[in-house]
Amino acid sequence: MAYTETSRYRGSTITSVDTSEGLQNYTILKLPISVPETQFDFFVEIDSTNEFRPDMLSFQVYGTPDYGWALMEINTLRSFKDLTMRNRLRIPPLDVVQAAIRDSHDRG
Repeated sequence: MAYTETSRYRGSTITSVDTSEGLQNYTILKLPISVPETQFDFFVEIDSTNEFRPDMLSFQVYGTPDYGWALMEINTLRSFKDLTMRNRLRIPPLDVVQAAIRDSHDRG
């Protein structure tokens, strides 16, 4: 399966495992992204327009919903339910995020 350039699953592989229920497919996820802090990072406070919506936050700061998963990973949030009002999140520049995604694909 081919994933888009910005997909969190790009670089993942699928493996088949023989189980008592038959052959099962499992996705082996790529390595997590590592985004170092920079002097150009800024911070946003979650409000009602982006609470529980990493895609909306990504759209607001980068102009595309494609990096919501990356913002969650950068800020060590494990569930969209952790994206609650008044949380303060670090927002790195888009080019830094894109470079980290490329690096994780190269490592994987």
